[in-house]
Amino acid sequence: MLSLEKNMSVFTEPEYRFTVYAGRKRMVSCQATNSLIITYPDGKIKETVTADFQMPQGMVFLEKTGELFVIDRYRACVKVFLKNKKESTLEFTRSFGEGILNQPVGIVLDKERDELYVADNENHRIVAFKTDGTLLLTMGRGYGQEPGQMFCPCGVAFYKNLVIVAEWGNGRLQVFRDGKSILVINGMPHAHDVVINENGEGFVALYSHKQVAKFKITFNDDQYPCFELSADKIQLEHSPTSLFFDEDGKLGVVTKTKLMINVH
Repeated sequence: MLSLEKNMSVFTEPEYRFTVYAGRKRMVSCQATNSLIITYPDGKIKETVTADFQMPQGMVFLEKTGELFVIDRYRACVKVFLKNKKESTLEFTRSFGEGILNQPVGIVLDKERDELYVADNENHRIVAFKTDGTLLLTMGRGYGQEPGQMFCPCGVAFYKNLVIVAEWGNGRLQVFRDGKSILVINGMPHAHDVVINENGEGFVALYSHKQVAKFKITFNDDQYPCFELSADKIQLEHSPTSLFFDEDGKLGVVTKTKLMINVH
């Protein structure tokens, strides 16, 4: 079988975007073939899922229900899949967000509240849904450079009631709490994705600079978040499209043609 990491010529011109671990399998979205690539832990390809995608992007896995939520950018929705236990394959079950989203890209899950936060790229905002598809709220005041406004958000992360947004167009991170902007962090050119581990260590994919920026979140006595940016950046050979943590907590990077683990 082919290996996604050992043989990067699975497609003539692959365009890998995001990845997620679901059980013992890793799933990678590929917008060149409009499919999800499902691999075993060793990187060997198990199967592909098409589901009539028009540019699949970010993904999250809800372990307690076994549901996989996948962004379909040009169909402007979130597609939901469930494992067919009898045949051990993924089956499309439903979708939501149509008529609300406009070219969404990234997605993150608040596991405690079963809430999904979607980077609504062309509407320049974040949209929150319950996992059943119910619309909860929107964050952001539309296109612009002022705090509370956005310009093409691509990545989104969740940490201790904070929603951290990677804005491609404004080249920055913006932090929201309770739906309101509380902090803007500049100097993140073409920020395409952001991830944060349970220790508050964060990483930002800087697409055009082929770098990953690092930061740390702590809280003061008033529980106000403090961000410490690292001057040290991870230099890559290729432009990163997304970031992830593997099952051992090691940082991984997805580029258009490669998926790399333990880069930090």
